[in-house]
Amino acid sequence: MCTEPDKQVRDACFVEQRRNHRLDIRLDLVVRHHNKQEGSIAVEKTHTRNISSGDAFFETSLGDRLKVGDSLDIDIRLPSTAGPASEHRLLEANATVVRLTSDHVTEPNRKGVAVVFESTPEFHTSFT
Repeated sequence: MCTEPDKQVRDACFVEQRRNHRLDIRLDLVVRHHNKQEGSIAVEKTHTRNISSGDAFFETSLGDRLKVGDSLDIDIRLPSTAGPASEHRLLEANATVVRLTSDHVTEPNRKGVAVVFESTPEFHTSFT
């Protein structure tokens, strides 16, 4: 019977219903939250816990500022495999917060944030 709350039972009982395959990968990212009411912008460097072509999950200390439905600008730094050491590939995306959670967060005073990309992320090259 599928009533146990532990992970093993959940994994065995419930079929993955996400539209996109997730990769459990840690990628550096910058999150920007524009608070139109306060006229402020909050920026934080953090990392993904997992990502797919349509969504991502990460931890942030901005969690208390965020609510479901908020828009975020996200820059995801991709590992460089070729080119100069100063060249980095970025995925730039606009995203919408769809879930906030304190479950399974690895650091105190942080929240987990699930976002859905509003459109296909765009590749860019930056030099540092």
